[in-house]
Amino acid sequence: MKHLYSFLIFAIFTITAQAQYIEFDFDNATINGNTVTQDVTVNGIGYRLTAVHGSNSTAALFDDGTGDLSLRGTGGSRPEQNWTISLIKAGSAENFDFVSVDYFNNSGSTHTFIVGDSNNNAISAQTNIPPSDAGTILVATPANATNLPSCLIFGLTFFATTDTYFDNLSIRPVSLLSNEDETLESVQYFQNSQQNLVLSHRELEGATIEIMNLNGQLLTSTTADAIDYVVDVANLASGLYVARVTMDDQVETIKFIR
Repeated sequence: MKHLYSFLIFAIFTITAQAQYIEFDFDNATINGNTVTQDVTVNGIGYRLTAVHGSNSTAALFDDGTGDLSLRGTGGSRPEQNWTISLIKAGSAENFDFVSVDYFNNSGSTHTFIVGDSNNNAISAQTNIPPSDAGTILVATPANATNLPSCLIFGLTFFATTDTYFDNLSIRPVSLLSNEDETLESVQYFQNSQQNLVLSHRELEGATIEIMNLNGQLLTSTTADAIDYVVDVANLASGLYVARVTMDDQVETIKFIR
């Protein structure tokens, strides 16, 4: 369930003219007992998503056969079905806005899920998931989904989470919002699981992107065809490189490791 929306994503970092968010795809997540964690570095700052499953019931990830991993629920009572989501930034707890989460129901029954705050109050519309259905749970009332220390994904039916999977969880750290005016002026970037360079800027479309070694030798030059653009650097040898991004009114350089 990987997407490159008109926004930028990553296990994933996204920037839009409205705000920024991080998307966690769980593909390099780790499991420790009932806890799933995934680490993401955004512009040099480390973020860790933590998803704790139920009443100490064992957490699980589902592989669709392509290496695309998703949170996998297990059956049980209501508390055992809960996924509790929280975020750590640079070692400290970080409040966030809930944006969305993808789902896939691989069972033969219709299940009902809600994304809620830590007191089980709904912050998104209740979502009924028919058998074999896939889609996205979005926030119905954004004002109810802001500045959360944690949130829950929970089912309303007994054994609801059996064979229902969640992927591409998008949340917006509050610190990204507080610096939005400043960060919107910079090209946002990260490296995906293939180590390709993923860039985003509201004026990136049409920009020239040049990849150079540290001696200034030009290796590749491409033109971005969208505000979110993936630069393929798979053919580069291991080492340190510089990406120069030339837009209409600004030039930025980004160092990255292949």
